[in-house]
Amino acid sequence: IAQNSIEKQQDYLKNIQNKLENINNLENKNDIKQSINEDLRNFNQVAYETKYKNESLLVNSYYDDKNSIDINTSSENFSMAKTNTASFANDIFETVNNSDLNNPENVSNALNKVASSSSELQNVSNQFSQFSKQLEEKALENIKEQNNLYNENKMNKIKDFGKESTDFTKSNINANAGYLAASQANIVQAQSVRLLS
Repeated sequence: IAQNSIEKQQDYLKNIQNKLENINNLENKNDIKQSINEDLRNFNQVAYETKYKNESLLVNSYYDDKNSIDINTSSENFSMAKTNTASFANDIFETVNNSDLNNPENVSNALNKVASSSSELQNVSNQFSQFSKQLEEKALENIKEQNNLYNENKMNKIKDFGKESTDFTKSNINANAGYLAASQANIVQAQSVRLLS
């Protein structure tokens, strides 16, 4: 969910970058600010709407009681610090709107801010990717473990009745032969004692 939303946010940043790169086509370069602000508004909307079980994934606001995304399983707990991607849009907004875009240096600063925000956003996406891999690996381990237990139980239930009966009969015959030999030995011993006394 988070990674799909981050892709949308990256698209809005690319739009802003394209607008700033093509700003020389405008007579008054400050006219582009309104269009950039619209992209930033959409960027923030994606950030605030990205939720899982009513928990924000891309925004860490003042009212949130948790600063991390936690997933608890029966065997392990996973946690990842929450990132406030809306702050990227706020930084770009301040850089663009608080400067005169007719000055090429200010345009360059705005482009740098967009590029650094895009890079930070990519880092957040990589963190989610790593978090996802950890969850998948643990889930695969648990599935393999359950599969092995199932196969062991299945093997224990599948018995060859004929073989089991034969083995049981052989064991009984051997045990009875042993008892017979032992009892004969006691009889012989008892007779020898009688003869001697």
